[in-house]
Amino acid sequence: YAANDRDERFYDINVMDLATGARTRLLEGSSILTVPGWTRDMARLLVIEDHSSADSRPWIVDAATGVTRALPRSAPTRFAAVRWVEKGAALMGLSDAGADMMRLCRIDPDTGASTVVFEADGREVEGWSLSPDETMLARTNFAPASKC
Repeated sequence: YAANDRDERFYDINVMDLATGARTRLLEGSSILTVPGWTRDMARLLVIEDHSSADSRPWIVDAATGVTRALPRSAPTRFAAVRWVEKGAALMGLSDAGADMMRLCRIDPDTGASTVVFEADGREVEGWSLSPDETMLARTNFAPASKC
C-alpha cells in the first residue's frame, strides 16, 4: 500500500503481512506513488510514480531485495490501470505512449516497449478487464467530444 506517514508530502510503498500485521517500508518515495499490483508469484511489484496529470512513470520493485528500476520511456507518458499479465511476463494497461489518446497496451517490463492491444478511433480507452484465464477482454471508452 502507499502511505504518507513518513512525510506528508511524499508517498512510500509499504507491505504488510495480514496475518501478523508486520509492516515493512519497501520504497521511500519523493512524489506521489501508487501500487497497482504484484506478480502472481509475489516476486515483483509494479509502482506508478505520478509527475503530473500528463506524465507518470512505471517502476518495477523486486520484493525480496527492494531493488527498484524505472521502465524506459522516450517521452512523458500517461499510464493508468496497469497490471501484470502472462504470469508476470508482461504488463497491460492504458497508455498514451506515442499517441494523443489512451489506448490499451501490452508493455514489456524489461524494455518498456508498448504494443497496442486495442484503441478506439478518436476516443480515449477508459477502462478494461481481463478474464482470469486471460482469454477474454472487456473494455470501455469515452464518447468522442461533441462539436459546438
